Amino acid sequence: MKRKFLVALLLMVLIITGCKSKISTLNVKLNTEAKVTISREGRSETKVGQNVQFKDKPVGEYTLVASAEGYEDYQGQVILKESDEITEVNLVKIEKDDSADVSDSIKDEETSKIKEETVSTTEEVIESVDLTLNLFDVNNNKLNAEVTLKKDNQVVGKKVGEQVSFKGLEAGEYTVEVSKDGYDKVVKNLNLNQEEVRLPLYILGGQVEQFFIDNPADFATSVEKISEQLKNLKDNEELILAFSYLNSNYSQPKFDLNNEIDRLSKIEYDVRKRGNELVKRYEDDFAFTKANYTLGDQKEFIISSDVKKDKVNATLMKAGEHIYVFVDNNKDIKMEKLDEIVAEFDNVIYPRLTRAKTVDKVVVLLTDFDDLPVTGYFDPADLYANEGNQELIFYLNADRSMNTLLTSMSHQYQHLVFFLDKAKAKRTANDAWIDQGLAQLAQRITGYIDYEARGWSSQKGNGWVYDKEFGYLNNTTKVNLLNHDGSLPFSGASSLFASYLVEQYGAGLIEMIMLSSQEPSKVIEDYTGLDFSRVYLNWMTANVADNLVAVNNDIYKYSSFELNQMPKFVEGKIIGEGIHYIKLDANEGFNLNLSEDSIDNKIGIVLIKKKK
Repeated sequence: MKRKFLVALLLMVLIITGCKSKISTLNVKLNTEAKVTISREGRSETKVGQNVQFKDKPVGEYTLVASAEGYEDYQGQVILKESDEITEVNLVKIEKDDSADVSDSIKDEETSKIKEETVSTTEEVIESVDLTLNLFDVNNNKLNAEVTLKKDNQVVGKKVGEQVSFKGLEAGEYTVEVSKDGYDKVVKNLNLNQEEVRLPLYILGGQVEQFFIDNPADFATSVEKISEQLKNLKDNEELILAFSYLNSNYSQPKFDLNNEIDRLSKIEYDVRKRGNELVKRYEDDFAFTKANYTLGDQKEFIISSDVKKDKVNATLMKAGEHIYVFVDNNKDIKMEKLDEIVAEFDNVIYPRLTRAKTVDKVVVLLTDFDDLPVTGYFDPADLYANEGNQELIFYLNADRSMNTLLTSMSHQYQHLVFFLDKAKAKRTANDAWIDQGLAQLAQRITGYIDYEARGWSSQKGNGWVYDKEFGYLNNTTKVNLLNHDGSLPFSGASSLFASYLVEQYGAGLIEMIMLSSQEPSKVIEDYTGLDFSRVYLNWMTANVADNLVAVNNDIYKYSSFELNQMPKFVEGKIIGEGIHYIKLDANEGFNLNLSEDSIDNKIGIVLIKKKK
């Protein structure tokens, strides 16, 4: 079943890369303070003021509605183009008609009687009702369930979804029944006496309970609830508890340069940091030109000393529709390997990861690096004058296996595309974490990594998630999702989160993240209508609940692949900004071993009851 969702995921990503829209800003100037709403394709945004601004909106046609007390409502269409749009709206003041006023002193019983009859008649003409039900679990997350609507014990309709609607109903008394495996059945009587009725329904039960803790009192209450559940466990049951601090404070990672893994992590960290600094300094004032080379051309390349200390003289050995491949003159690479690199880039990587008109041709340099584990490298400095090679270029380690090269090529190219959008949006906020996540996701979208396989890229394995020493699921306590540190476990975490976002909220969210000037976590909040902590806690739940049959809500699952292991369960004191997964049973006492000042932080806890 999840393989079908993978096809859907690929289609969603192709929608992003092939059909992305530009973004712009709409300025609305009015003659009085008003409530202004713009809407498009089912999404809307509202602001209040006399001069209001809607930033980072995809170009296209919008419906604009403005209303103010004492003025006639305005509704019209506005077309937002790539250049910022200014629209002036003059609301028409409602003139009071004194001739229509009737003083209280001359109102007689007949007038009152007529008014009463009018009101009565109005109530009686409600013959058609539209009913919309939004379904939620106990954690206020959307829940897909079966809804049966009955009138006089006869089934009127039956639908399945997170939001279900029944149109054209007769006014009157109805019964709603909501059912889903693993949840308590809901039976609710409704009196439908309005033309449109929208109701939320909360479905009790399920195996997942979430706690958001902002103060010591909330913490004490949550601990009591967890302890009570622990006491009530049966012998064949256990609790899984997931704990994480939700404060997203950025901190500078520390690297031990005598440790090879730390040194390699710093390479990744430094190049993302350098990209942010370049955007602050130059924005999108790029110096590269459209590449135009002929086979056999010679060129000297300057590479960051982080990966190679010497300049490289290279020859153009292969060219495709969208790629030039230069080979270090000190390397001997078979033509068959170059043919495959060009074919995969032109036929797979470029069409799946490129937005229309963003990139025409790239240059790839095949060389060796000072560190063999470094498989590829993209340096934003190469895009600017006096900073690098002034090329749309990235580098690949020629000494690595073919699938590793292809994996790295998709990864580095996604970094390049992301940076072009970042610079154009002038985004200098913390975005390295999602940049890495999308680059990891690109490896899967292009088919070079199997998210369910162990091992590393030479075997299409997803070692960033599963490796015993470096995989994220074995190192969850060491990773803060919003604090990019260049490490292998971090790459695993960010890849899972990027996949979760695409599956739950669609390609449009990724598009907005890449094109917006705002911090990605803020874009996620605006797009989903949810606090980022809620999205994070649901993802944190999915990492442990994905393979639990008893958990029956898609918000706590991955839909296009299955995790082949649970996170590593830990014991001892909770230290650090990562996620701590803990297993409990009725024979154990319960004590969250926290540092003294940690309760002052915002905390998220997930509790799942399961069979042993």
